[in-house]
Amino acid sequence: MYTLRFVAVVCGQLTKSPENVAALVGSNVTLRCAGTTLSWEESVSDASGNVVSISMVADVFHRDKYDLTTEPTGTYDLTIKSIQLNQGGQYRCKGIVATKSYTFVQVITFSGEILLLFLP
Repeated sequence: MYTLRFVAVVCGQLTKSPENVAALVGSNVTLRCAGTTLSWEESVSDASGNVVSISMVADVFHRDKYDLTTEPTGTYDLTIKSIQLNQGGQYRCKGIVATKSYTFVQVITFSGEILLLFLP
């Protein structure tokens, strides 16, 4: 007796969304996302609302700043190497084919400096 099972995989579909992260400047930050045929983008907060592409499927742009883990299959974990203060902001993991499949994650960076205020 045989049992047939069919699994439908939709290209560009998210199966796991990243979580918001707070990071100390200089540390590596990993944003975890999973699905099929995904990419990462950084939302740039300028007047035109531009986005900066970070990766496309298994290719990562600017390898000096970012790394991408795609193993095991379906994993699309983005690592921001030695994060800088200006890299804080909103990032998006999105499906390439199913363009309505996406999620945003907020990355908050801080310098670790402590400001002491003495009032008279």
